Amino acid sequence: MCGKYYADREFIPKLSILFREEDIIPDPELREEWRKVLTDDEGQLSDMDINPTDSAVTVSASENGLHASSMKWGFHDTFHNSLVINARAETAPVKQMFSESMRDRRCVIPASGYYEWDSARARYRFSRPDGGLVLLAGFYRRETDEDHYTILTTEANECMMPVHPRMPVMLDRSEIRKWLSDDMFMREALSRRQTELDRVQDAGQISMDFIQR
Repeated sequence: MCGKYYADREFIPKLSILFREEDIIPDPELREEWRKVLTDDEGQLSDMDINPTDSAVTVSASENGLHASSMKWGFHDTFHNSLVINARAETAPVKQMFSESMRDRRCVIPASGYYEWDSARARYRFSRPDGGLVLLAGFYRRETDEDHYTILTTEANECMMPVHPRMPVMLDRSEIRKWLSDDMFMREALSRRQTELDRVQDAGQISMDFIQR
């Protein structure tokens, strides 16, 4: 499960390094758009939560290489009148709603970390122990005139299991290109055990009513 993630004040600097070192070309307006989103009233970089239906930074492949752009989180399921924000790694490659996008339109979603709630509705933050960006595996499709993405989930690992039985599929930086273009690697990434993360409980209990499980 992944129903909310976040970009902290180090997100833009780390994203810039990622783009430079992995040769990812951002859309011209992306840097300025996200710098404005993450800047507070005093002009300082701040934190931001990304919720379903929000626009967020994604990395995908094009004829000219890797590029970064802004997409909206969630597929609209008109048959059930719902928003699909996650897809199960075990079934997405063969499920009619997802199979074409999984094959042809995979993407990577950078984040500083993500949230999850336990059965008592206590909220936890998950982030990389080395402080690096968490790279979430997903795929996208065109809806009307915008690209929309969803995030893949798999069985929880040791750090996640006490909180929730599902967690996002994650990638290392060296795996970005392979995830976007290598079908054999895609199948491997969907079935492997996920990297252990740091887990920190937020103070108090926070509503999760907006999350569609």
